[in-house]
Order: sequence, then structure tokens, then C-alpha cells
Amino acid sequence: MVEDAFGIIDAADLAGFKNHYMVDYLCRTGIVQPSKNSAPGRGGRRLYSFHDLVLLRAVNSLLSRGLSVSRLKKAQQEFLRLHKDAEPSEILTKYLVTDGDRVLYEENSSRVIELTGNGQLAFAFVLDLARIHSEVSEKVDGFVPKRRRRQRR
Repeated sequence: MVEDAFGIIDAADLAGFKNHYMVDYLCRTGIVQPSKNSAPGRGGRRLYSFHDLVLLRAVNSLLSRGLSVSRLKKAQQEFLRLHKDAEPSEILTKYLVTDGDRVLYEENSSRVIELTGNGQLAFAFVLDLARIHSEVSEKVDGFVPKRRRRQRR
């Protein structure tokens, strides 16, 4: 049975951090707040939910690609400004992209916004390669050639 609350050491491990100190730092800087129990004050036990683990893992991924904590904080603030009422389930269907300096967010299939800038439109299209792969696979699976080529001898 999966627990519904995870201590900081387990949360760090499940999110792929080498130790819990970075998770503690992310909590103190306000980037990731434990939603199960954010006991204020020194010595309070922090309990993280499954959704917190997903966020921690995403943050770890961004950090491991060279994004600084300060740039991550800026991206988070811009995201929250632009998407005040966003549901977690909606956010999990989107893409974040980073080059180690900028963070881009796929708002919809035709709009990507730079979160570390001033919320400007970064470029106007995103190709979902997994979807394209599936479309081609489906076509190939049922494909019957219209005309067979003669084989050269």
C-alpha cells in the first residue's frame, strides 16, 4: 500500500535527490511546500503528498539540467501569475522545456511561454513527436502498398 504522506528523507529519495538537504532548501525558499503538513518552525516534521513528489521530481530534473534555483523561483512566480486558477491535473498534461537558463511552458498546443522572461511568447508551435510517432505507426500497421515495385535482379 502506498503511503499518502512522505517524510523529507523519503520524498528526497523518491524525487531522485542525493540527499534531503536540497529538498529542505527548496522548502525554505518557497519553491516546494509540503502539502500534507508544513509544520512551521524549527524541528517541525514536513510531510509531502504524491503530487509534491511529482513536483519535486520535476524540480530535480530542471536543476540537473543546469537551471539555477533563483531562475527556477522566477519561473515559478511567473507561472503562478499567469495561471492563478490552474488545476494540478491540468498542469501535469503540459510540457516544461529548459536550456539551463530559460524555462518554457507549453500553455496549449500552439503557444509556448517563456517563464523566466516576462511571460512573452517564445514560439508559436510545438511538435508532439510521441503523437506523430503513434500516427505513423498506426498507418504503417494497416498499410497495403498501392503498387508493388519490381525488384531489380
